Amino acid sequence: MLNKYIKKIKIKKGEYHLYLRDYNDIEKVTFFLKNNIICQFKILIDICGIDYIQNKKNRFEINYNLLSIKY
Repeated sequence: MLNKYIKKIKIKKGEYHLYLRDYNDIEKVTFFLKNNIICQFKILIDICGIDYIQNKKNRFEINYNLLSIKY
């Protein structure tokens, strides 16, 4: 379902890192992660902004930290 929205997935120290193809798809992806029976990410812990000052092309990044109580 999410393959058309996600560019790559990394698993690091038990955490999933999803990289989206287009930032406009964040609403669709978070809706899926919240409402899908397998995921159930019910809590948005925080939102972090990162500035990669040396990188001119993709300088800014936003991280959404979600929590699934069940999983």
